[in-house]
Amino acid sequence: SAEDVLHNDLTRGWISDAYAALRVLCEDPAAARPRDTLARIDREFTAAEPMLGHIIGRYDEAMSGLGRQVASLSAGLELKTEQVNILRRAAEKADAAHPLPTPGL
Repeated sequence: SAEDVLHNDLTRGWISDAYAALRVLCEDPAAARPRDTLARIDREFTAAEPMLGHIIGRYDEAMSGLGRQVASLSAGLELKTEQVNILRRAAEKADAAHPLPTPGL
């Protein structure tokens, strides 16, 4: 809703300003003030593009590194799980070969 866009901390600034301007333009396509607002947002966004590109690049690098770590941890977990299964099977064989005496018999 308009309230959600205009009063949400995540959409405050460019998004809420653009939304408000577009709503005015829907009512009055010739209105000058919302066009000025959209032009300002365009200028500010264009000026911020290098910084935003850098931030996105750093984010992508971090996510790639985390992906490699997750893959490595998953492989390690799979190996440990297989080792546990081998030990469990060996223990079951040992128990079957040498059952513990039943108390009272």
